[in-house]
Amino acid sequence: MHRRDVLLFRIAPTGGRTADLSCRQLYLRTVDAQCGASSEEAAAHESWMGEPPLVREHATPQELIRNLSHDLQDCRVLRVIDAEWLGTADLRAGVDALVEAVRARGGEVLFERSGG
Repeated sequence: MHRRDVLLFRIAPTGGRTADLSCRQLYLRTVDAQCGASSEEAAAHESWMGEPPLVREHATPQELIRNLSHDLQDCRVLRVIDAEWLGTADLRAGVDALVEAVRARGGEVLFERSGG
């Protein structure tokens, strides 16, 4: 199993032509990317301040969308799951761009809700 199978979407084993995009997982990844301190904030930490801030290097929401766009280049069927998780305008615009790119290549886009 590939890392992206768990985190963002699954590509069908039949040639990678169908992809499931979990908007819930994408939203959680973007929120996760915003947590923690920057390297500059951590460098400014002094010992008298107590425990140092958490430093985490994550892709920005824009980088996540750009990476997905690259990964979906051969996608013919995109299943967008749980679109109600696209709570921010930036995230919705990014997914809309992915949807339009698939449609522009003659692909099909399906909007579905998960069973849970």
